[in-house]
Amino acid sequence: MKKSAWVATLVGLVVVVLVSGTTFALFSAQSSNTANNITSGTLCLDNKEGKWETQALPGPMFSTLGVPGLGDALVPAGVWAPGDTQQHFLAVYNNCTLDARLDNVLAVNATGNLALAQYMTVKVTYLGLPVVNAPLNQFLSQSFPLQVPNAQTGVPSTLVLPAGKALDLSFEVSLALATPNAYQDAFFQVDFQLNATQARNTVGILGQYYSGTNLAGTPVTVIDPQVNVPQNGNGGPFNLGNDFSVRWTGNLNIPTSGTYTFTTTTDDGVRVYLDGSTIIDNWTPHGPTNNTSSPISLGTGPHTLVVEYFECCGAPAVIQLSWNGPAGNGIIPASYYTVR
Repeated sequence: MKKSAWVATLVGLVVVVLVSGTTFALFSAQSSNTANNITSGTLCLDNKEGKWETQALPGPMFSTLGVPGLGDALVPAGVWAPGDTQQHFLAVYNNCTLDARLDNVLAVNATGNLALAQYMTVKVTYLGLPVVNAPLNQFLSQSFPLQVPNAQTGVPSTLVLPAGKALDLSFEVSLALATPNAYQDAFFQVDFQLNATQARNTVGILGQYYSGTNLAGTPVTVIDPQVNVPQNGNGGPFNLGNDFSVRWTGNLNIPTSGTYTFTTTTDDGVRVYLDGSTIIDNWTPHGPTNNTSSPISLGTGPHTLVVEYFECCGAPAVIQLSWNGPAGNGIIPASYYTVR
């Protein structure tokens, strides 16, 4: 039986608000829980410094300093100050054998002047898409889900890091322009912790989204609730462009045995495989079209499901997978899907 495990990747954030010209390191990286043994394999994450280091950005100065001949004046100090923003990329690696579902992020191990956290905002993004945007003090009291908006399904998708792969998360930290002078020379340090579990047997279906219509290249991998993209003119998902393709894989859990038919409503191409057999195949550009399988006798329990889809040619994307049988009639509810 699959057991959940958690892993943590830590990014240290060090904030020193000074006007003395002192430099400081905003981010450092470390890892924990690098091996979580599960019956079906191992789950572990690692991380390292991301694409590039970010230097302190100039901004409004934090206080006035006496300067001969000028009295009290704002003097550039070359350090992080209110109104400034720092950005850092964290590269997260999955070095083991199981796909990891990235569940949430929170702040832990805070030291220093904790009151400073109320004046700081943390924005986490993936592929330029918003994941979390909240005051830092909220990160200290709660966790935030690692989900990205999906322009196609209209509901957030949970990030998945496949075995042997890596992804970059951007952490952008801003210090409010209105930070009071009372916090001059304040020190604050916190770790950001990412929690993950084994993706297998998660409710939902694994979606691999590709740029282009050929299911080729490196996909963006997420967990979607179900195969249900109503007519949508919002452009391609995850900044992949208007021409894209998706492969959904998972288990379809049949609650009641009997005879079922399956129907896709798509614009454009679609293929559906159930237990390794092709049951729907219309891999062509077309407007909204229904395709229905032959009747299929299914026993209770999990059945392997693969749905492939492409969108092209500028029309709004549409794909919905429905069933008709003892378990119901209509779009298949999310509760009957699990990741395999």
